[in-house]
Amino acid sequence: MCYVISLLLITPGLILQVYLGLERLKKAADGDSVYYLVLRSLYAIQNYVILCSPAVSAGLVTSAVEELKLILHEKLLHERGKEQEPQIQIFLDYVTGRPMRLTLFEVVPLDWTLPVLILNLCISYQIIIVQFTKLY
Repeated sequence: MCYVISLLLITPGLILQVYLGLERLKKAADGDSVYYLVLRSLYAIQNYVILCSPAVSAGLVTSAVEELKLILHEKLLHERGKEQEPQIQIFLDYVTGRPMRLTLFEVVPLDWTLPVLILNLCISYQIIIVQFTKLY
């Protein structure tokens, strides 16, 4: 639940960080605005990494499950005709029949695609905000 709240609060913050940086860059032509833009960008990148780290961790778990399936298939090939073959086959069927899918409220996927979705959302809304405010 805390992750959902942070997802809802940090994503608009990222959009605002980029917009404020662009606004300051347009208004000021001095060298200080470049430092300000770099610091604001680093802060936005830090928030983005913090926001996406649970999704990357979930993606690592999913890839570990896929590696487990490969190991089980390999073990099944080596155990043909032995007493452990039925147990391995049952476990392999169980793992294959219940794929590892982590989602937030059955809507937002918690895997490698979440960072791309967040970035896509931020860029799309950033374009909309810049066009509505006629910044450029």
